[in-house]
Amino acid sequence: MDRALLTMRSRTDLAACAGACLLLFLVGACERVVSIAAPSETPRLVVEARIESPYSGAPDTPRIRLTTTQPYFDAGPAAPATGAVVLLRDGVSPPMSLTAATGGEYVGAPMTVVPGRLYELDITWDGDHFVAVDTAADVAPIDSVYFGTTRESSADGRATLAFRDAPGRSDYLLWDQWVNGVRLGGPDASLRRRPIASDNGFDGLVVLGFSPFDGVAVPIGAAVRVRQKGISRAIFDFHAALNEQLARDGWPFSEPMSSVRGNVRNRTTPSRRPSGYFSVGRYDERTRVRTR
Repeated sequence: MDRALLTMRSRTDLAACAGACLLLFLVGACERVVSIAAPSETPRLVVEARIESPYSGAPDTPRIRLTTTQPYFDAGPAAPATGAVVLLRDGVSPPMSLTAATGGEYVGAPMTVVPGRLYELDITWDGDHFVAVDTAADVAPIDSVYFGTTRESSADGRATLAFRDAPGRSDYLLWDQWVNGVRLGGPDASLRRRPIASDNGFDGLVVLGFSPFDGVAVPIGAAVRVRQKGISRAIFDFHAALNEQLARDGWPFSEPMSSVRGNVRNRTTPSRRPSGYFSVGRYDERTRVRTR
């Protein structure tokens, strides 16, 4: 055999052997378990407090939820904040004490929200004293709910509502929707973002054909409940900031990720800042079954 050819083949075999060894090395390297030690901190309080009652003036039961922050890689449910002392004040009646229930929920006696009144939430937990205040907001009642069509298909109904906005009043609105008793919301970013609006562009006007959860198809035979709630300007700004964070798409000029602060303050240890919000307002809702 020609010596040059033999030498070339030997070099080729050697290169193939080296390549195989490199591949085995890379495969072995991919199997290594890498542990990342995320910094830990003392759990902080998370407040989810929506005090609300119907536009009709009927009383409703105040319920708030207190949980704690979790480690970064913990995917389990939030741990309830047990042992808290919770008081609700309206500046007129004696303070209302909320009683602990399950899952971090605290419940009070039925009450009626008075628009324009200042309410205060007082929480003592884990040696710290937390306070939040909010001015109760009014709401325009819903005139009707019907089922329109989505842009994707004329056969898929979406819950659509009509209402007349109150003139001469700065209103801020938030919407919730349930389908067969299940509240819309989930891992999809479009459902995590809260539907909110200011009446700056429709003050005193009749609003027609508005779908808070546009594009969400409602199956035939499903029962839909739509709630329209009045919120204060401070709570509107809070939800708007949260929505901005959820709208980030990785673009270099997107709004930088930051911690959105609510209206709950730690009076004992200010550096141990709580998360969440305290909102008070009236709501109106309608329930309808899609029949076709």
